[in-house]
Amino acid sequence: MSLKEADIRAFLGKSGSGKTTLALHHLKKYKRIIIHDPNGEQALAKGAIICNTKAELLTAVKNKTFRICWRGAVGVDGVKPAVEAFEFANKVAWAVENTVAFWDETDRFCVNNSLAKVPVAYKLLNSGRHRGLRIFAASRRPQRIPRDLTALCTKIYIFQTTEPRDLKYFQELVSEEIPKIIRALKRYHYVEWQEKGYSVKKSVRV
Repeated sequence: MSLKEADIRAFLGKSGSGKTTLALHHLKKYKRIIIHDPNGEQALAKGAIICNTKAELLTAVKNKTFRICWRGAVGVDGVKPAVEAFEFANKVAWAVENTVAFWDETDRFCVNNSLAKVPVAYKLLNSGRHRGLRIFAASRRPQRIPRDLTALCTKIYIFQTTEPRDLKYFQELVSEEIPKIIRALKRYHYVEWQEKGYSVKKSVRV
């Protein structure tokens, strides 16, 4: 199955601002999910099968429906480079199709501030819709998110931050007035951006 159009969403903002809460709310409607969880977050593991090894991941995706919390990048079954583990899970998503890949801490998997040198992730970004693949990307370091990702995003959810580099990043990405709006956001409030414009919203708590 292919998607009529790409579905690539970015959830950006400081730790505790509500981005993971919103992403998890969006994930509720999908039945095939691979969550990249390099930090071992309890919230991401809730209701999911935790996979630490390649063998565990390959077994879990054999089910018709699955919600997987992939922690291979943590190195439980041996020390692995984070990017290698990230790419392995993306290869699995590409193979099984019709899946949501949720990349938490996306900036940790980039090479030289780009995904172009992370071939499978880059392929998912550019061609994933032909295999029914959706991408949710989250980061608490927005200025480290590569433009080759944000340029393809269909929606970006921007949460509160006061970091000058992040504010400058959003100013260049969205509009001149956006830093002032972002600074004034309350916890769990966010700016939803898409090509037709942006609006301030309140996240649903889960």
